[in-house]
Amino acid sequence: MPLERTPPSARSKLRNEIRSRNVKELVDSYQSSGKIGTSTPASKSAAVKQAVAISYAQERRGGKRKRS
Repeated sequence: MPLERTPPSARSKLRNEIRSRNVKELVDSYQSSGKIGTSTPASKSAAVKQAVAISYAQERRGGKRKRS
């Protein structure tokens, strides 16, 4: 499922809400399958750290994702 894009003009509260939803989606994915994408974090805390990093990277890229 694609992560939500953060509009450049969004206020910080909206950006935080979107980022939180993206992290929650990634952590839920980890809890159900044990993976985030093709990566297998060692623990839930490692998965949360990875999810936060992915969410910030997604925001920097402006929501552009490589299509497979």
